[in-house]
Amino acid sequence: MLEINGTWTKVTYKNETGYVMSAFLQYLEDGAATAPTTKPTAKPTTKPTATPKPSADKYARVTTASGSLNLRKKASSSAAIIRTIPRNTVIEVLSKGSKWSKVIYKDDTGYVMSSFLTFMDAPEAAPPAEDNNTSSGTQQMAQVTTQKGSLNLRKRASSSATILTTIPQYAYVQVISKDGSWVKVTYGGYTGYVKKEFLTYVSGSVAPSVPSSPSDEGETPWARVTTEKGSLNLRAKASSGAKIMDTIPRHAIIPVIEKGSVWTKVTYDGQTGYVKNSFLTFLKSHPNGGTSSGGTATVKPNDMRDDTLITLAELKTAQVLPAGASAKLYKGCSTSADEMATILRGEYIVVSAQGEDWCRVEYEGMTGYLPTEILGL
Repeated sequence: MLEINGTWTKVTYKNETGYVMSAFLQYLEDGAATAPTTKPTAKPTTKPTATPKPSADKYARVTTASGSLNLRKKASSSAAIIRTIPRNTVIEVLSKGSKWSKVIYKDDTGYVMSSFLTFMDAPEAAPPAEDNNTSSGTQQMAQVTTQKGSLNLRKRASSSATILTTIPQYAYVQVISKDGSWVKVTYGGYTGYVKKEFLTYVSGSVAPSVPSSPSDEGETPWARVTTEKGSLNLRAKASSGAKIMDTIPRHAIIPVIEKGSVWTKVTYDGQTGYVKNSFLTFLKSHPNGGTSSGGTATVKPNDMRDDTLITLAELKTAQVLPAGASAKLYKGCSTSADEMATILRGEYIVVSAQGEDWCRVEYEGMTGYLPTEILGL
């Protein structure tokens, strides 16, 4: 050490002379050990970095009126459909636009229409898990209580799994097990998975059935089908899991054989089966003076159906290829039905039921009908 000057000290080390900071030196008395202990350097305190607040509208829930939402490759109605996102699904939003938003769903990134989303700054908490076991020794039942439309029965507990069949609103299913947001059920000979949020569990072990004796409301030889929309299933037995023999158009008038509290035995188009009372309006006589041979009221264009329409076990994606530049999406199987939307030539839609003349399709959250001949199936 040659010289001490406040903050700095002049020293010699290995025949080199220079300056070091005095704060990092320990001064020794004469004769002390030549290897002083270095004063440990205090570690600087690092100021914690504030965690940035998450940006608003980082998540969104699919809020289509009914059906799924198309996830497209580009922000265009004519872009290829990557997959469909089920209604009520919460997805991550990468960027929000006035018309289109970029999102992630099941590891796929694409674009959806912002008008079918409800944005939120954080994902909603998942509902608590339920006991996985059903009542021992009994068959627990549940009723499909979608806001509107049918419920998809899937092969696996995943929104991207194959759809085995669709279960009508208010139908009953047998519960096998519960696992978080999915429930394993049996319906119409199929065993698969449905979303728990669309079920209401029934107290008791079995679904309601037709009573052995008719009701005391008097004779009601006729009934009108008054579903909210679409046709009514005619089943082989008084059970929501029974085979569907036919579908009866909305507003059709059918002869009643026996009326029960939940199910009614009727005749339609030469077939005898059962329908749910909740979708019937009972009449004392046929409005047009008809007899027990049957007869139907005039079906409105919006309620017309294709007799060959068959619900597909797996959804199909098809390209719309009309002769002109665009095609109309109709509310019913008739060009006289109300128009729901205009679909440009080359756009893709999802087909849920197919017939010789018409197909039931999903397009931008809407369910409607297109002529089969203009679809690239």
